[in-house]
Amino acid sequence: MEASNKYIKFTHPIRNGSGSSFDVHVYFEKDDGDEVGLVEIMRLAIKEEFPELAMYNIRDKAVGPHPLPMFEVDIFTPAQFGALIPWLTMNHGPLSVLIHPDTGNSRRDHSQNALWIGKRVESETGYIWKRRGDGRSGKETGECIRKRQRPRGEEPRTMLLVTLQ
Repeated sequence: MEASNKYIKFTHPIRNGSGSSFDVHVYFEKDDGDEVGLVEIMRLAIKEEFPELAMYNIRDKAVGPHPLPMFEVDIFTPAQFGALIPWLTMNHGPLSVLIHPDTGNSRRDHSQNALWIGKRVESETGYIWKRRGDGRSGKETGECIRKRQRPRGEEPRTMLLVTLQ
């Protein structure tokens, strides 16, 4: 029996060959000294264990649709996904990890198409998503703008990031 080509190429519409196919966001609480230390150790461990992956600096504040400080790792192939995700499953400790595909629909990718390791992170609703093709990283990107949209006097509502629609 011949092996599936899905071990080599991601299912459409996940990006293949042009930019990252999956983004991994490792969240931490910046006021928790233990988590700050752990996220720094985890980032270094990933960099050492998976040097071929693109990794970004630790962001010490919420950015875009991400409600907590975090760092990002990009996955390009199914083999990388198959190696990194089990490693994160066994090594995430108290940190929350969001894993989402890059399909060109950022809103859906960060919500309905998202996977979680550890605790899901709640996010304030009220994001405006818009599409733009700006050539960044050779792909169309989704932009998320934080904007409160609630009636005057109403308290902000929260929902799980994975349920945004």
